[in-house]
Amino acid sequence: MSVLTGIAFGLTPALKTSKVNLNESLKEGGGSMSPGRSGRHMQDLLVIAEVMLSMTLLIGAGLLIHSFLRLWQVDPGFRPNGVLISNVVSAKPQPPASQWVTFVQQLLARLAALPGVASAALTEMLPLSGGDMTYPFQIEGHAQPEPNEEAFRRVSADYFSAMGIRLIKGRCFDNHDSENTPKVAVVNLAMARKYWGSQELLGSRIKTAGEWRTIVGIVGNVRHSNLEKEPNPEIYVPSIQAVKSFGSTLIVRTTGEPLSMAETVKREITALDPNYFADDIRTMKKVLSNSEAERQLVVLLMTFFAALALILAATGIFGVISYSVSRRTREIGIRMALGAQRSDVVRLVLREGLTVVGCGITLGLGAALVVTRFLSSQLFGVTTTDPITFVAIALLLAAVALVACYIPARWATKVDPLVALRYE
Repeated sequence: MSVLTGIAFGLTPALKTSKVNLNESLKEGGGSMSPGRSGRHMQDLLVIAEVMLSMTLLIGAGLLIHSFLRLWQVDPGFRPNGVLISNVVSAKPQPPASQWVTFVQQLLARLAALPGVASAALTEMLPLSGGDMTYPFQIEGHAQPEPNEEAFRRVSADYFSAMGIRLIKGRCFDNHDSENTPKVAVVNLAMARKYWGSQELLGSRIKTAGEWRTIVGIVGNVRHSNLEKEPNPEIYVPSIQAVKSFGSTLIVRTTGEPLSMAETVKREITALDPNYFADDIRTMKKVLSNSEAERQLVVLLMTFFAALALILAATGIFGVISYSVSRRTREIGIRMALGAQRSDVVRLVLREGLTVVGCGITLGLGAALVVTRFLSSQLFGVTTTDPITFVAIALLLAAVALVACYIPARWATKVDPLVALRYE
């Protein structure tokens, strides 16, 4: 409807009246001083409908854009810059666990020693991967918590430094944590606050995956599912101590451009063992961007259609006001001949045009209050009645309408009052 209205009552009258000679219109005009009431009312109603639809679309797009900006201000809990990600794949169906562990330890040592590499690690599940793995657990000296399952992460020694996850208290894992040393664990801040509150938890013991472990550190929260979801409590354990299970997702923190290390990483993997190779190499920034790709597409599409609606609304307003001015040139000329100033004519045209636009904006605000409720699932950190967005869009549309009305209003002041009197 917005498109048809814009074309029918925007482009056509605008193109037509842009070629009209206002003084010639005086010569050819009949006795009527203005278009018929029914025709004028129909034009006004169509402009009101177009402005209302444009207002609704613009507010919807504004809410999505505002929400998207809020989302990108969320701290994911890690530093994505300078991080290269790769899957390490085996050409063999299922390599023996001992062979895999030996390969991983040698690979991480070789990569960490390379120029341009700050640290390297492996994990089972990358942040923002959308998945989660939970295990039952028990806290020594505490009643069994309900529910008694939380997220469980197996990571290699340098995982926290490679991902840039903040250490809050205690220590992270290191190469001294082996299968022959006491079992340890690190928990995130959400886990510490939920189950220990203000109590000291370093040195506490927790049983998970069938083994008692001593908590040696607290790290910051990481958004593993997506940016919108609040971080869950998490338990991290060293891969070497967890049934000798290493993940297959390689994380390499570089000191420069991460993709420049891609070929080097590929070469190191195959040089160490030809049965393994790198697959799906990407940057962590790309992973972060892809996690919100669907939302980005919705925002782009909504913004495109809202911009189109704004252009059509401006064209429609301009066309209808121009057409109205061309039909009232005799009236305007006589007004000027009787003493009306050019500013009076401008105010007359603006008042009539902006009155119609004001009705459209008011109805659009009401329609947006209803329609935007369906966007609630797509919004983050913004309500469907966000006053900043509503006011900003109303002012934007009013400013565009003012310009669209002002141009034909200026044309109206070019009427020669002497010509109007001569042909009256």
